[in-house]
Order: sequence, then structure tokens, then C-alpha cells
Amino acid sequence: MTRRAYPSDVDDETYHFLLPYLALSPEHAPQRKYPLRDVLNALLWMSR
Repeated sequence: MTRRAYPSDVDDETYHFLLPYLALSPEHAPQRKYPLRDVLNALLWMSR
């Protein structure tokens, strides 16, 4: 599913900087339902 990009979305440089901190999870963790980038964009949008 593709979605339209919004002006409030995180740019590539910021996302790649934050990715190591977002991707910390145990090996036995279940698969994610939503991509990390979409979750980050949603959290940042909600916090504005």
C-alpha cells in the first residue's frame, strides 16, 4: 500500500539518523504490522 507523502513527513536524512534507535528490538519479537517510518511520521504528527 502506498500513501501520499505529506510536508510533515520525516526526510530521508533524519530517518536514517533515527533508524538505529527505532530498530532496537529483541530477536524473538513479532513482525511489525506497520513500517517504522510510518509510525515515526504518525507520532511526530500527533506531537506537534
